Amino acid sequence: MKIKTLELISFGKFKNRKIHLADRLNLIYGLNEAGKTTIQHFIEGMFFGFLKPYRKIKIYSELYEQYKPLKDSRYFGAMTYEDENGREIRLERNFLKSDESLRIYDGLTGEDISDSYPYDPVSRQPLPLGDTINAAFYNNTVNLKERGQFSREVMLKEINDRLISKGGDADEEVSIYRVLTRLNNKRDEIGTLKQKKSNYGEAVTHLHQLEKEKEVNEKNRVLVNGHLLEIKQMEEKLGVLNETYMQLAPIYKVDDDEKRNQLIQRIDSLNEENDDLQRQIKNLEKYRNLSDKEWSELNFLRQSSENLKERIDQREKEINLADQELLREGQKERVMMNSVGIFSKEEVQKDSDAWQKAEKMVQDPKKTFFAPFAKKRPLEENEESDLSSENRLQKIKVYALAIGLILIGFSLLLVGFIKGYDVLTFMHLLLLGFVAWFSLLTGVVLLVLDHKFPDLLYQSKPAAEKPNSEDLKVTAISNHFERDLEKQESEQSYTSLKEDLILKYAIKNNKNVEEHLKTLLQCFSDLDQIRIRLQFIQEKKEKAQKEKASLEEEQKQLNQKLEETLTFRDLETMEDYNSALQKKDRLRRLENRLDYNQRLYKELEEMLAQRRTTSSNDSREASIKRVELRDEMEELSKKVGELTYKNDRLLKETRPTQELEDEIETYRALVHEYSENYKAYTMAIEVLKECATVEKDKLLPALGEEIGKIFSEICGEKAVVKVDQHLNIRVVRNQYASYVPIESLSSGTVEQLYFAMRFGVQSMTHEKLNLPFILDDAFVQYDSHRKEMALRFLSEVSGQKQVIIFTCNDSEKQILDRLQLPYYGLVL
Repeated sequence: MKIKTLELISFGKFKNRKIHLADRLNLIYGLNEAGKTTIQHFIEGMFFGFLKPYRKIKIYSELYEQYKPLKDSRYFGAMTYEDENGREIRLERNFLKSDESLRIYDGLTGEDISDSYPYDPVSRQPLPLGDTINAAFYNNTVNLKERGQFSREVMLKEINDRLISKGGDADEEVSIYRVLTRLNNKRDEIGTLKQKKSNYGEAVTHLHQLEKEKEVNEKNRVLVNGHLLEIKQMEEKLGVLNETYMQLAPIYKVDDDEKRNQLIQRIDSLNEENDDLQRQIKNLEKYRNLSDKEWSELNFLRQSSENLKERIDQREKEINLADQELLREGQKERVMMNSVGIFSKEEVQKDSDAWQKAEKMVQDPKKTFFAPFAKKRPLEENEESDLSSENRLQKIKVYALAIGLILIGFSLLLVGFIKGYDVLTFMHLLLLGFVAWFSLLTGVVLLVLDHKFPDLLYQSKPAAEKPNSEDLKVTAISNHFERDLEKQESEQSYTSLKEDLILKYAIKNNKNVEEHLKTLLQCFSDLDQIRIRLQFIQEKKEKAQKEKASLEEEQKQLNQKLEETLTFRDLETMEDYNSALQKKDRLRRLENRLDYNQRLYKELEEMLAQRRTTSSNDSREASIKRVELRDEMEELSKKVGELTYKNDRLLKETRPTQELEDEIETYRALVHEYSENYKAYTMAIEVLKECATVEKDKLLPALGEEIGKIFSEICGEKAVVKVDQHLNIRVVRNQYASYVPIESLSSGTVEQLYFAMRFGVQSMTHEKLNLPFILDDAFVQYDSHRKEMALRFLSEVSGQKQVIIFTCNDSEKQILDRLQLPYYGLVL
């Protein structure tokens, strides 16, 4: 990456200031308060904004207020840089909190490519440097601020993450760092018990609510059963009182006109009240068939529909997120396809193989002109030492025959010696002796001939004509010219192939053809990974769409059933049903009142119709008794009605036990699933961290070697550096016999070590990105020799990495001029 221009449109003390930078070493000079640190923080702000790292919410750092313009309502800037692929990128950032934004444009076409970059959910902005570099890592490696800005803790965390990523990327297609990030995100989605708004926390909270509801239901049922027992007892008592009341026949004579008129008025009043009650009952008659059970069932349908609605909304969110991911990955795919152009992977691979083959042919070492004579072996020795396979077979046969004859001869002599005249006749012994000695002599003769005169036994092939030295020399010269001709043809083919490939792939600036082909193949590999992710996201989206459609169909059926029941009851909503149940309760109370009035009316009619002649005392006592009984019965009836109403309300508030148990069981299973998944993710994270630690321990020696190499270059002497897992540094220099901890070194040496560490860490962990190295008065603690060595080193690395040095004195310029090292100077 190389920064081209900085546009401080309204930032700090600068307004409409444009700064151009060179690709290699830049030296920016300015007195104190000239704005050097402001420019350095502007570069940082363009990449990351001014947010505190490692936060899950948006928290601004103190730099936001420090560089906010005092006399301008704008807080804006732009920066143009060339990325690692050679593409020009332009960043435009509005720093204002009220209208904060970051847009990323293709510097050549002007196309907005912000969606092709990773998205930060905290800042809600794209990440121009990707999701593996944050401000903390940036400031502790490539952005060297004034002394004292180094944080060992932050550096340790970032190195852990980056070395983990480095270890994963070395051998695997997906880095351990990204897998850990994905697992942490999955675990965060589940949440913990303390996070009430997380999925896990909400499920546990709802489960507790259901369990409390179950406890309340049990208490309500106990109360209902108690009320039913009281009602039963009251009804039994009412029956006894009513029987007693009916047995107290009127024993007085209604001969008093005033009492008669009172009875008539009371009867008329009851008639009017009963008529009114009947009218009210008639109006409420349509609510008679409503039931608390049906209300509970409908309420369950409504709650189920609401739960389905939440799940549908969740699937809708998943679909929207998938669409966003598809859009971002699609942008990446288009960028990659633009990078590879019209070429196919097979075509590029074929060209790459051809290029490698051509390079190998050209790079073969030249052979010496008279090389054939250097290792020549005499032809005679070769012919005498090698036997044809046919002669070897004949030799084996001769040896076998000779040995066989000798063994036969010895055997016959042994038989003749042992048996003698006891068994054989003289003629037999003579014949046996002849055969034995003939066999022995023949075998010995064959062995002698094989050893002394082999040509008599074996047919040798005529010797090949031996070439003389002049013939060999001519042949060697001919072979050399043939090889030289082949070499020339290979070089011509190599040059022709190179020109064809440069023309075919439009390789600019004579860049390395092999690197360009490797870059294209890497683009194809990245394109394959992007397409795999696209397929995965598309499958996830389709799954969410199917689940959403299924849930919507289920919700539709529930709503249809709910609506049909409400329509059948001539109601519109569940609130109407609840109000109708209250009217049903009123209907029951009115009927109880009407029943009581009718019984009272009948009694009054009987009192009016009957005439008895008894003593006035008896009539008075019976009348008082009946009134007392009636009042007591009315009070009991009222209590029965109240208890019945309470039971109805309690039952209405109490869900069916089986329904509640089913929901509790569902949420228990959900909580268990969340708990097990959380444990599984945690275990996987721990295992991966252990693996990452192993990978990191493998890479730490390489990090120490890299730091030691840089440290040796800038201090001018050989040094060995060792870095442990806690980022403690120990060093061995020529004057020390053992490792010395960093605390025992001088401040200037410590500064050099930290300089080497920052540079080494960045070069090892993000060699592909190759960020510019920025230094602000970084050599304050350096003496002239150390400063000269550091500038030599920076000048050397500026060929591969852009370097920007901010300084308030001219010593750096004098050293660079004296050493005749190239640089681009700028005075603020």
